[in-house]
Amino acid sequence: MKYKGAAIQYDCRFMDKEKNLTELTELVRQAAGQGAKLIVLPETCATGYYFDGMEQATEMAEPIENGRTARLLERLARELDCYLVAGLPESDGERLYNSAVLVGPEGLIGRHRKMHHYVPDSTWAKTGDEPVKVFNTPIGAIGIQICMDLSYPEGPRLSRLMGAQVVCSPMNWYEATIPSAIWLTRAKENGMYIIASNRHGKEKGYEFCGGSGIIDPEGRVVSCHPCGDGIALAEIDLELQPDRSDIPSRRPELYRELQLQRYPWYQSQYYQVYASKPLLQGDLFLAAVCSMEPERREGDLTAVKKAILQAGERGDRLLVLPELVIGGVPDGPQQAQRIAIQEGDPVWGELSRMAMENHVDVILGFVLEENGKLWNAAGCLCEDGSRYYYRKSHLTEREAQWAEAGDRAGLILDRPYGRIAVLLGNEIFITEVPRLLANSGCDVFAVPAVENPSCPSGCPEVQQEVERYHLARVRANENNTYAVFAAQKGMSGIFGPDMFSVPRNEVVLNERGFAELAMDTRFIMTDEGGNPAVNPVREKPMLGTRHTTWYDKLIEETNCVL
Repeated sequence: MKYKGAAIQYDCRFMDKEKNLTELTELVRQAAGQGAKLIVLPETCATGYYFDGMEQATEMAEPIENGRTARLLERLARELDCYLVAGLPESDGERLYNSAVLVGPEGLIGRHRKMHHYVPDSTWAKTGDEPVKVFNTPIGAIGIQICMDLSYPEGPRLSRLMGAQVVCSPMNWYEATIPSAIWLTRAKENGMYIIASNRHGKEKGYEFCGGSGIIDPEGRVVSCHPCGDGIALAEIDLELQPDRSDIPSRRPELYRELQLQRYPWYQSQYYQVYASKPLLQGDLFLAAVCSMEPERREGDLTAVKKAILQAGERGDRLLVLPELVIGGVPDGPQQAQRIAIQEGDPVWGELSRMAMENHVDVILGFVLEENGKLWNAAGCLCEDGSRYYYRKSHLTEREAQWAEAGDRAGLILDRPYGRIAVLLGNEIFITEVPRLLANSGCDVFAVPAVENPSCPSGCPEVQQEVERYHLARVRANENNTYAVFAAQKGMSGIFGPDMFSVPRNEVVLNERGFAELAMDTRFIMTDEGGNPAVNPVREKPMLGTRHTTWYDKLIEETNCVL
C-alpha cells in the first residue's frame, strides 16, 4: 500500500484556541487537497505549551471523547477521508495529560498520553499512565510518540515490536540541527516511518525550531519543511523493505536487566552502597580515538604501535582503535581462520607491554580463535598489565558466516578513571545494548568499528546537516554516557553525554588520524562559573526518567523480526 503522509508545521498563539483551530483547519484542508491520507499536527497544537501551572492548563484542556478539538478533527477526517494525529492538553476528571489523538473517517481511533516528559510538562501534566499502543487502521499500523518520547529509544522500539509501520510524533522541539538526528535514528534502527510534526516560532521567550519532516525506514529524510507555517509531504510506502543486512538481529534473552530502574536515586547511594560493583570516584582524564586502515597480522603493527606511543606522549588514559584493525575484515570462514589470533599469541604480550609503558588502556578489534571457534572480538589491554577479551554478541548476516556469537551484551571494565563499556561496530545500532551498559553505571562507550553507521539523505534541504549525522552521538546523548567511536573508514569521533549541551562537547575525525577529548567522570563536577554541579555522566537523567513499568515487551520474544 502507498499513500501520502503529511507533517503540518505551525506557530500557534498561546491560549487562543479559536484562532489556532481556524488556521489549523485550513492547513489540514491544504494537506488533504495535496492528496495526504495521514496528516500529523504539532504537540498542543491549538493551545500553546508553556503553561504556568495546572490552573492555566485546565482552561485549555479538554476531554478526548466529545471534546471540542477531537470533535473538530473527527469532522475533518470524515469530510476529507483522511487520518489525523494531533496533540492537545487532555482533561480526565482532575487529571491533566499531554496527549495526542488519532482520528479517521470512522471517528476516534485512540490516544497516546506522553510517557516521557520534558521539564515544562511537569508544571501541569501527569506522566502518561497507559502502555504504548499501536492502532491497526486501513492505512496500516500506526503508533504515536509525543516529542520527548522520541528521545528515549524504548517507546519507538515498543511501537515497532507491536507492529507499527508508521510512528506519528506531534512536537514542540528545539534543536540546532534539524531534522534531528534522533528522528533519523528512530526510523533507521526500527525500520519504520517517522512523521515528525514540529512547531516553529517562540512562546514566552522559548523557541521552537520547525524542520518538520518525514523519514523513511532507511533513515532518509524524504520531505522536510525547514521554517515557517507549511506542510512536509511525502509518499508512505508500506511495501518498502529496508536493507537491514548491516544491522544485527536483537537478542531479547540478553536484555533482562532493562526492566531495572537503577537511576531514581543519587548514584553516590546506589552505586556506592548497594551495587555489587561500586563505582570508583571518577576523574578528569583524556580519551583518544585513532582511525586507521587495518594492518596485516604478519606485519609489525606499525600503525597500532605508533598510536599507542602517541597516546602515551599526550597523557591519554584510554585509546580506542578500530574493529578488526589487526588482520582486516574477513570475506568468509577461510580468511577469518588465516588471520585469527589466540589469547596466548605473543602479539598480546608485546602490545600489553607498550600499554603499560605508556600508561594507557588500549581497546582494539581482531578475529579471536579459541578451541577451533572464531569470534569477532575486542582486545582490552590495560595499563596495569591485565587483559580482557570481548566476543561480539550481536552479529550481522555477513559476520555470522564466520563468527560465533558471544553470550553477553557488551563488556564492562572498571578502570581508576571510570567504568568503560566495550561494544563492537554495528552493535551500536541495537538500542538495547548501549542502554544495558549505561544502566550498569558505565561512563564511556568504547566502540571499535569498521565504519560509521550512517543515515542517507534524500532531501536537498537537509543534505548538509545529515552529512554530520553520527549514531554514536545519539547513543552518547540518550544514555548520558561518553562515546569513543573508532572506525577504519568514515567518521570517527568522541561524543559528549549531554544532548542539551550547546555547543556540543565532541571531537570528530572525518579522515584517518588521531583525536582526543577531555572527560569528567567525577560525581560532582565544576560548571563554567567554577561552582559545584551534578555530573550527568554519573546521575544519568535520561535513565532516571525511564518508565520501566511499560517496557516488558523489550525482553520478550515477539513476532516482529528486528
